[in-house]
Parts: sequence; structure tokens; C-alpha cells
Amino acid sequence: MASFIAGTVLQMPILMAPELRNMIYEETFFSSGYCIDVSRKADMTRLALFASSKLYHQEAASYFYANGIFVIDGPYQTWADATILPPIVDRYVTHLRRIDLRVRTGRDEFPEVQHAANTISALGKACIAAGRLFEEVHIRLELPIGMTPSLSREFDDAVMGRDHCITKALLGVFKNPVAEKLHLHLGDEVGFATGVAPSLQQTFDEHRKATTLQVTMVENGHEIVVTNLEACEWELSGKYTRLTGEEMEQCQDGSAPAEMILRTLNNASIDIDMKDVCLGLDDDDDEVEVDMCDELMPVTVDDAEWKAYEEMILFTPELLGL
Repeated sequence: MASFIAGTVLQMPILMAPELRNMIYEETFFSSGYCIDVSRKADMTRLALFASSKLYHQEAASYFYANGIFVIDGPYQTWADATILPPIVDRYVTHLRRIDLRVRTGRDEFPEVQHAANTISALGKACIAAGRLFEEVHIRLELPIGMTPSLSREFDDAVMGRDHCITKALLGVFKNPVAEKLHLHLGDEVGFATGVAPSLQQTFDEHRKATTLQVTMVENGHEIVVTNLEACEWELSGKYTRLTGEEMEQCQDGSAPAEMILRTLNNASIDIDMKDVCLGLDDDDDEVEVDMCDELMPVTVDDAEWKAYEEMILFTPELLGL
């Protein structure tokens, strides 16, 4: 008798009218909001209901993934059960309707930037798996880790050219629409190289079908809607805050062109006392100290910029040919 009652109680919500069951799911899953950050354990603790039974799991999961706004902050590695849009398990991708994808740009020679581009491209695979367009997709492009807006104004790390992997990923999303409403958000001092915007706009216009596109950018600390993508373009300076492995090798074997050496000197290190751009430590270390002109770089930097510079290459007199 007891087991009969327990079984009946367990199945009562399933026996309820669909409207009542949805009210229970709504309160259980979204009482604190619809944004679900998949990287936060606190957000995923609402899934305890999934473990109560297979019957609950099937229906509750479809409601949860269909009604939440899933925030995927940064690229994730694929694994056995999540090969389409990790970390979301493949069998749940078909239920998704709204996605908020947040990735960091940077020089496309670096693996983390290529991985970010692959995550954007994965939206197309997810759309195919779902068999339909998503209702709404947000793609947010932020500055590289350690870079601040003031640094970004001086360097090209956050400026994406025509052949940049993220630019190509966006072209793919524009050419094969993934959502009824697509939002592209460009973070502070994130943009495209001159001439890229018209190509993006033309590609979208030619394949837009039933998709709408809204582009926003940050200006003076406020997010504004952009009506012309060319407003998001910058001239390339040819300077970067990080060197690729190949460039470092060229500097070390003396084959680097003079402009690369000059560019790297401007980025090399920070004097501990004044936080001015300089090279070396002192004479006892057999390294040369060279104070750079103030106009080459900002005189002062904040803590985030300081941390970014800590990883810069430090040149010895031998490397510089002195």
C-alpha cells in the first residue's frame, strides 16, 4: 500500500494538466531569472528535478532548455556527450531557442581565438541539429584577457581583418542564418579593419531570409545601436601586445624586420618605479636599459595593463644587436 501511494505521489505532477505542470517548471527553473550561465554551478543547481525520474527528466528538460536564455561564456572543449555546442549536452540542443554567446577576440594566430571562432561556427551545427532557426542569438565579442580599452586604442589585438578567423565565422553565420533575431555586440574598442564591414553587411543582406540583425557597440561607456557597420571599423596600426611564436623566433635569430623590432620595443616591458615603457633591468644583469619616448606609449597604465605587459618578451643587447 505504501509503495502504491509513493508511486502515485511521484507521478501526480505528470497527471496534472499541462498548464499546471508548466507553472511548476516555471517556478522551479526561472524564479530567479531566465538567464542560465552554464559556467556557474549555482545556475545549474535548479536541475535537481531532472534526477527524480526519467519521466520528469524528459518533460522538464524540454521545458528548461526551450525557455531559458543560455549564456555560454567563452569556448569550451567538446566531450563525448557534448560535441555540437559544448558544454550543453547534444540531446538538449534540439530544445534550445535562445543563446547568449560571449567570446574574446584577439590575434587569430592564437589557439584560444581560433577556438572562439569555432564556437561561433558551432551555432550553425546546433541550428542543423535543432532542425530550425533559433528564436534569438546574441554574439558578444569582448577584448582579449588583460587588455583594456586604453591599450586597445594603441594596438590591433581587438581589430579583426578580412581574413581573421572570427570574421570568417561571422560571415558563415550571416551566410547561413542561425536565428530569427541575431544580435552582434561589439565590446569597448572591439571592431573590424577598414573594408570588412561592407562585406559583412552585403553577405547578411544577400542571405537574410527571415532573419533580422541588430549590431551594437560601446561608445563612451554606453552601448549604442549601430545602423551602419562601417562605424565599427578602425585603421590597422600593425602593432600588437603579444608576439606569435614565429615572430619571437625571428627576433631571436635576428631575421626580424626592423619594424617588428621597433614594434616590440614599444611593447617590451614596464619600469617598476615609473611604469614607463623601457627595456632591461640594470648593468649587473648585462642587460641594457633604454627609456622610450613618452609619446610612444601612455605614461601610466592600470593594473590590468601592467599584468598584460608582464608576459612581454624582454630583449638582451645580443638580441638587439647592441
